[in-house]
Amino acid sequence: HLSKTALRRELQAKGVDRDHLDEALATIDTDDELAAAQALATKKAAAMRGLEPMVRDRRLAGALARRGFGSGIISTVLSELRRGDL
Repeated sequence: HLSKTALRRELQAKGVDRDHLDEALATIDTDDELAAAQALATKKAAAMRGLEPMVRDRRLAGALARRGFGSGIISTVLSELRRGDL
């Protein structure tokens, strides 16, 4: 449940060689990141059912941002949750 950016940071911190890092991250595309964000949001939203929608959205946006997801992906995921698509 990490974005490509966060995954890069984590692997660099663990000392993964830059060539191997670039090769591994080349397989991750926007759809993969969106799927990871959706999975994380679905999991977190289940625990936040009793909260008001604005509070839930703010907390979910924060959780996604801390995992390195960009504002476009966060906005898409929150919209899908509001519509009930997730």
